[in-house]
Amino acid sequence: IPLANRDVTNLIKLQPGVQPFTNRTNTSINGGRPTWTQVTLDGINIQDNFIRTNSLDFLPNRPTSDTVAEFSITTSVSGANSAGGASSVRMITPSGSNRFTGSVFEFNRDARYAANSFFNNAATPSVAKPELSRHQFGGRVGGPIQKDKLFFFGYYEGFRQTTQTSQNLTVPANADFFDGVFRYAGTDGVVRSVNVMQLSGQTVDARLRSDFFSQIPGASNVNNFDVGNSTAARVLNTAGYRFNQSDLNNRDQYGFRFDYALTDKHRFEGVYSYFKEIDDRTDLDRISPDRPLVYTNSDPKRFAAAWRWIGASNFQNEVRGGFNLSPVQFESDWAYSGNQYTTALGIVNPIGGNGAAIGFQPQGRYTNTYQLNNNASLMLGSHELQMGGSWQRNHVNPYNYAGAYPQVNFGYSTVAPGSIQLGSGQFPGGISAADLANANAMAAWLSGAVTSVAQTFQVQDQSSGFVAGIPSNENYTLDNIAAYVQDNWRWKPNFTVRAGLKWEYYSPLREDNNLGFLPVLTGGFT
Repeated sequence: IPLANRDVTNLIKLQPGVQPFTNRTNTSINGGRPTWTQVTLDGINIQDNFIRTNSLDFLPNRPTSDTVAEFSITTSVSGANSAGGASSVRMITPSGSNRFTGSVFEFNRDARYAANSFFNNAATPSVAKPELSRHQFGGRVGGPIQKDKLFFFGYYEGFRQTTQTSQNLTVPANADFFDGVFRYAGTDGVVRSVNVMQLSGQTVDARLRSDFFSQIPGASNVNNFDVGNSTAARVLNTAGYRFNQSDLNNRDQYGFRFDYALTDKHRFEGVYSYFKEIDDRTDLDRISPDRPLVYTNSDPKRFAAAWRWIGASNFQNEVRGGFNLSPVQFESDWAYSGNQYTTALGIVNPIGGNGAAIGFQPQGRYTNTYQLNNNASLMLGSHELQMGGSWQRNHVNPYNYAGAYPQVNFGYSTVAPGSIQLGSGQFPGGISAADLANANAMAAWLSGAVTSVAQTFQVQDQSSGFVAGIPSNENYTLDNIAAYVQDNWRWKPNFTVRAGLKWEYYSPLREDNNLGFLPVLTGGFT
């Protein structure tokens, strides 16, 4: 079956009762929340168990059409033997057989015959067509190691994508902007200019000019007026700088499975898979001229093992266990140090390039899932009795450097001296309230008038108190334990009754280092 990007999760969207609203909302089954669905591969949960709001659209392990042999989905009325969700998606890795089989593939998509965007063509000078080169390639092979006894299956898939994202930054429209020259349209519609530094009796902060303002792309880069407050016929203070930024996405994944038939009654299987992805984040660093310095680094690892025992002609038991270690790190190679400054008038921040706000700080999570299941089946006439239990542990270690550095915000407070704050009477021809606010914001920013400084303090251990300059770093653990018994009674050839009883326990969420979620105040404070 042809699948977009060879993504097997697209099969979920083909099932009755599944509502896939691309680019609108997360996929759901029968109107239920996406978090209600359990997705497993070889019996091991492969979801991001920290953020499950899009658990049917994104799986960290990225199973593909070559790495899945069986796909089944239960959209409603799950049996007592189902754990972890009201609905479930189950996938199984292919296995080898007594015959050698294999395949190789290569897929390529290129921008050679694609058109440039309207906005790139409209820029003055125009911006070149973004590059796109995508290669997906790989292969699979399976067969016998020992006939009728030991079998293997292995695969490798690679993904190499080089593309470009068209960025459009808000930058100063005039070379004298950082000297304090502010342009505005008076109430009579005539464009005038004043020097807000002279009007407020201040000077441009020398340190900001050398360390910060000098890194902002200058007015010579302006090539469009799609952003900012200028038009081609009326240049005011800000305009657009459009350029193509490289965007690389590389993936490698491989895995293998071994099946061993010790006897007719004892069979074993083992599966291991590894996935590695580096994905440039052009949405988090929009200013780096070549490639963004912010990127996603992910390398999930999965292992599953099972033992099937056929105790009698009417009884069998399976023990299955494994883990899925799924770290994802949002890295930044920006050299942050000291204070982080905000900007004014929507001008892009040159440090980090995350719009006008401060730059993106590294964050991520280590999401580890461990599972152990036991399921037995006993046939008694027209009754199939099922019984068993399961244990799943989710351990999540999220970390976040946001707020580790002081964030400096510029502006005038309500109690700033009247001689510094600008008034409408200082602007010939009159000025609108919006332009007056922009003039004051520009004067405060250029002069380095600090309105607030914010920094996040974190707890390092039980005795550290709140410490500056370190990330938030928690270790959460949650256990899910279940036991069940179920009877599938084939009352008539075309009518089956299923009834079961299930006990399920979710442990309280705990922080492994006993760090409180909220500070405990003493001395009579509440």
